[in-house]
Amino acid sequence: MRVTGLNWTIGALESYGVHIVGNAVRIILMPDGSTHDCRAELLALAAYLASLRLCEPETMPMGFELAYEYLYRGPFGSNETGMTAHFMRLAEITYGLSVAVDSADVHQRLKEFLTELSRDIGSGTNVEATVNALGQSL
Repeated sequence: MRVTGLNWTIGALESYGVHIVGNAVRIILMPDGSTHDCRAELLALAAYLASLRLCEPETMPMGFELAYEYLYRGPFGSNETGMTAHFMRLAEITYGLSVAVDSADVHQRLKEFLTELSRDIGSGTNVEATVNALGQSL
């Protein structure tokens, strides 16, 4: 557990949010088990964020709203499916994938995952079950 101020916590969320989203998209697109490195990084980043505790007004986890703001709303803004398509394209280029899945389907799964992950991180609970559940075939 690391006790931090609000600015430090927001900085960590901003730094790690895009990496969490990118790894989650890769896991959704490649459910065949070739995503061990992506899952390990996602788990490490999410576990770190869940371990942060705000120091004011009392020591406590960051809460769902703060986590969700920076893990979902921040990276996606008002262009949710467009940004999902962007993350999918990055995965195609990086891993040489040929993706024939609808970005709206990927986005729905991603939003559900990030909502649940934000609950875990926000309450300071173990994120492993949520991360390990990600990646069932589309």
